[in-house]
Amino acid sequence: MVANVIVVVVDALRADRVGTGSGLTPNIDAVAADGTAFENAFTCSPNTDPSLTAIETGRYPLSTVYHHGKLVTDEEKRRVESVRPIQSVLRDDGWRTVVTGQHLGRWHARGFDHYPESDPDTDTTDSLVQTAHSLYRAVDRYAPALGALARRLYDAASESKPQALIHEDHSATDLLNHVDEEPFFGLVHLMDTHMPYLSAEDDVERLLNTGEYEYGSLDDRFDDDALTDAQRTRLTSIAERFDAREELGRAVAHYDAAVVSADRKIGRLVDALREQNRWEETALFITSDHGESLLEHGIFFDHHGLHDAVMRVPLVCSLGSGQTRSEFVQEIDLAPTVYDVLGVENRPATDGQSLRPLIDDTDDWDERDAVYAEEAYTERRVAVRTPRWKYIHHVEDDVLASERGSSLECGYCETVHGEEVALYDVETDPSETANAAGNRPSVVASLDERYAAFVDELEPVTDENEPVAYADEGEVLNRLRSLGYK
Repeated sequence: MVANVIVVVVDALRADRVGTGSGLTPNIDAVAADGTAFENAFTCSPNTDPSLTAIETGRYPLSTVYHHGKLVTDEEKRRVESVRPIQSVLRDDGWRTVVTGQHLGRWHARGFDHYPESDPDTDTTDSLVQTAHSLYRAVDRYAPALGALARRLYDAASESKPQALIHEDHSATDLLNHVDEEPFFGLVHLMDTHMPYLSAEDDVERLLNTGEYEYGSLDDRFDDDALTDAQRTRLTSIAERFDAREELGRAVAHYDAAVVSADRKIGRLVDALREQNRWEETALFITSDHGESLLEHGIFFDHHGLHDAVMRVPLVCSLGSGQTRSEFVQEIDLAPTVYDVLGVENRPATDGQSLRPLIDDTDDWDERDAVYAEEAYTERRVAVRTPRWKYIHHVEDDVLASERGSSLECGYCETVHGEEVALYDVETDPSETANAAGNRPSVVASLDERYAAFVDELEPVTDENEPVAYADEGEVLNRLRSLGYK
């Protein structure tokens, strides 16, 4: 009988790095071999705040929080505070609730008996990074040459963060140090695959020796005239950070080595559960908050845009009998699944549905023919993904327009990524490179109507107008800046 649940979120882990024969994730693959792998799992947002909120509440971002970081509005805070997350429900019913690894504070901290404390060394380093970041932001648009210098200072400050602070070797197994014999719910948030991709150099060299990282040099692959100043600065700084100017594959290998690192931590967690005789009574879910764009779509080593490189996520569960499910699932399905697995009866309403019928191979699953995602940080776009089509379109957003100057132009890359309306046939064009919107107006109209109907059906979650304030908000935003968020 399952008494405990652990959800491991590997930040920015691409779905194509797990269970695809790459050999990068043997420990995750072993969990899937005896459990269940979901090959069509999708995020609700390419940003952590809304994505993690969807995991915790089972609600689509538009119902709670769809902006990220400093752009989250007072209205969104009120909405999310009116919804009970998994951890609050379970703690009220007697489970011990614990978080380890990266922490986002604010509403994410609700309902946990143990939540990571701030580290003074981290706070000091984050302040240095924030200063360098502010300098970069102040001069980059108006003096690109000075902006490039400021960006190098910012990158150097980011790299000065002690590796142990964002790459803790025991952040997964540490979870078990905060529980005794009582049943527990644990959330582990690993940052290995989030920039700056901290990993062991010997893993990088081992991967490069496989000969599968032929991406060409920076100068040969990208024409400077085709890049904005911001894109060129970003790509150049990445190439210099990973000594990858002559072979961009080295930067990709750093990402893959970080995947290896995260997988090892998960392996140690599984081993610890077995050693403590808790494996059989614990359901383990492994997923990501979003993927990562490496060299695709003019988005370099970051997670914005709503292409499948970012929108698809891995999802593996220790429950089941070694099956792979092809049904469309989303992060909002995790909360109702946890409630089902633990037999929680007094549960809040969610937008998702339990994955238990798919795990148990029963007929109770309500087939989903589309998934939806929102982007509202670097740019404001929405996506509808069906088995055949990916529909992405821009919508206006006053918050982004006020902060970035536009909700259409990417606030990081200083360009518009593709057309305002895009349609991709993902069966014949899985890389999403050929916009078919002009040739398929009826499909565009149909998916646009479907998105509008989806929005109309979302249930309002609050009518309250009381302001919400978080004591740790400044600290959290500083930490996000230190991770590269502008």
